[in-house]
Amino acid sequence: MNSRVESVGSIGAAAGLIDRVAARAAGLRNDFALFRERRRVAARVRAELYSLTDRELNDIGISRYNIDDIAREHAVMYAKPKAA
Repeated sequence: MNSRVESVGSIGAAAGLIDRVAARAAGLRNDFALFRERRRVAARVRAELYSLTDRELNDIGISRYNIDDIAREHAVMYAKPKAA
């Protein structure tokens, strides 16, 4: 009788473990999707800023040295993961 109870208990524990692993995998997929979206947004902003002349950059208060930082900050603030 005890072996049956232990058997049922271990199935429940295994199911809980599987649920936790599945939830963690879904979280990692979402994190990776957000990472890829941020990289895509940063690349677009970086390309747009690098296409501006030095005078245009000066007019908006940006130096060429700061373009990568600005693109990265913009991506962190505005990138949204795409709905699956």
